[in-house]
Amino acid sequence: MLIVGAGNQGALADAPGSGNEHKVISFAHAFSERNASVFFCDSDTKKSVIAANIWSCSTAVRDIKLAFERNNFDIVVVTTPDESHYEILLELLLYKPSLVICEKPLCDDCVSATRIVEAYKAVNVPLLINYTRRFVPELIQLKQNYKAGMYGRLLYADVMFNRGIYHTGTHALDFMEWLREGDAEIEDNKTTFFFKYVHDLKYRVWSLHLFFEKFHWSEQRIFNDPVPSYLDYGTRYVVDNAINFLEGKEELRCTGSDALKSLRIAESMMEEEEDRNGL
Repeated sequence: MLIVGAGNQGALADAPGSGNEHKVISFAHAFSERNASVFFCDSDTKKSVIAANIWSCSTAVRDIKLAFERNNFDIVVVTTPDESHYEILLELLLYKPSLVICEKPLCDDCVSATRIVEAYKAVNVPLLINYTRRFVPELIQLKQNYKAGMYGRLLYADVMFNRGIYHTGTHALDFMEWLREGDAEIEDNKTTFFFKYVHDLKYRVWSLHLFFEKFHWSEQRIFNDPVPSYLDYGTRYVVDNAINFLEGKEELRCTGSDALKSLRIAESMMEEEEDRNGL
């Protein structure tokens, strides 16, 4: 398999010396657990060489064309900056891998994301997007409990975050859409959803609270708070889903169409905010 982007999510976040060696955050770590042959591609050749050395890989190249000249890849993972996703995803269609996994957000605007989803459907290349919370067993159980009626109706959701509406905010939007799949309240607007983008803070802000009739659930990271422990192995679960899909054992948990929906909601919210502010 090929990892395009040899930064933190691709290779470095849980490398030796990172302090996260016991976690499974990078795709290189997750695929190495599966004894998969990992190849790296990064426009910064030095980064790809470092990643290849960390994960004992023999191949590190600077462009996708060269990577595919050397090998055929069933799975390609895109972990580059958000603004680069569109061009990379289009280029990958030339080689028609069995599955492409892309970091969220799918693209940094809805027009580009729509084109990607349509292009991948046209040539029947599956696209999996890493909105991690869809894959985590504890949160899958949360959804199952909710659907089983254990918590009653979802009355109120409160989200506060920074670091970009598309980059970070769509995590919450996608989670809410996934959690409420099939709920009549979605159409009837019976759930109050408070969504606040904090523009002016330099440190991390992430707070998500769900108020059900019989239960309160929350997830929070402020400044240097640790990631919730159920996310420590999030990338492992994404890779498990990808491989199970290719083996015909389960469906993809977050498709390009799913990711596009959260982008469209984010764009609509941004337009509403601009209208309120008279922009």
